[in-house]
Parts: sequence; structure tokens; C-alpha cells
Amino acid sequence: MRFHEESTLSLVPTLPDTGFVRLKTILTVIPISKSLLWEKVRSGEFPRPVRFGRVTMWRAQDVHLLMQRIEKGT
Repeated sequence: MRFHEESTLSLVPTLPDTGFVRLKTILTVIPISKSLLWEKVRSGEFPRPVRFGRVTMWRAQDVHLLMQRIEKGT
């Protein structure tokens, strides 16, 4: 995970533009609980993850689109 330095006192995590991100990274930029995230995945509000063996990840592009929807309130 990379960080963008917003000021000398705080670091804001950023997502890669492409590739895959894990749940822990998503929860740093969308401050909700794991259970709420999974509830929203089941309801179709949030994108479905992909599995690589035993690892669950989300496409970074899907997470960026989700964040844009959240910001717009749709």
C-alpha cells in the first residue's frame, strides 16, 4: 500500500490505479466494518471480489468506481 502525504502530520492511504487490493486496504479508504462490507457485497451494492486460491481480492478499478459512487451519493 502506498501513502500520499497530505501534510506533515497525516498520511492518507491510496489505492493503485490497476491491479488488485485486499480487504484490509479497502477498509483503510472506506471506513466501514468488515461485516457491513460483506453485507453490501451480498446485496450487490459493492463489487464482488475475486479469489486467487485462498486469497480474496477486489479489482482496484472496481473499488475506485465504488468510491466515486459513494462520493456522488448514488
